[in-house]
Amino acid sequence: MSEHTEHEHGCCGGDHEHKHEHGCCGGDHEHDHEHGCCGGDHEHDQEAIEISDIEHQFLMALAEVSFLPVARFVMGSTKSEHLSSVALAPVFIQESEVPMDEVKMLGEGLLHLEEFGLITLDYDQPLDGYDYHVYEQSDVYKEFQKVVLEGSTREDFLFDSGAMEKGSIALTTLGQGAIDQLQTID
Repeated sequence: MSEHTEHEHGCCGGDHEHKHEHGCCGGDHEHDHEHGCCGGDHEHDQEAIEISDIEHQFLMALAEVSFLPVARFVMGSTKSEHLSSVALAPVFIQESEVPMDEVKMLGEGLLHLEEFGLITLDYDQPLDGYDYHVYEQSDVYKEFQKVVLEGSTREDFLFDSGAMEKGSIALTTLGQGAIDQLQTID
């Protein structure tokens, strides 16, 4: 995935024509491209859904394979099995040396796509046959484990263990319609 830019895309499976709006931010930009999106029975029906370049690229990559791996990093306690806290989610990485800020930026994009019903993020359904080794060996996961270990040495720190919940990302029907719309725009 490339870095986030200010060019926005819209998407859907609807019949809306795309439009060009000028100066929508009131900034110095000559123009932003925005494309309307609607979706069948989705709660955002008839509303434009704007997605960033990174979200657009992710949707197009997901269209190629239908499912991708995802994870979340969870802190737990050996003192109480009921005590847990999600430290970072969603996490999607393809290389072990990806910087934390990129992981967070893409994670925010994935949450945005999920919010609009374009994808699902399931942490209880790991991808069959996928080796999550790149996640386990990633700099981001090592840093998470280091923070948990350092915190566990403090008396007032409740969490003394770190774990990864492995899951999968899938397109929804609305997401597939969005991809079809984006492919006609591109």
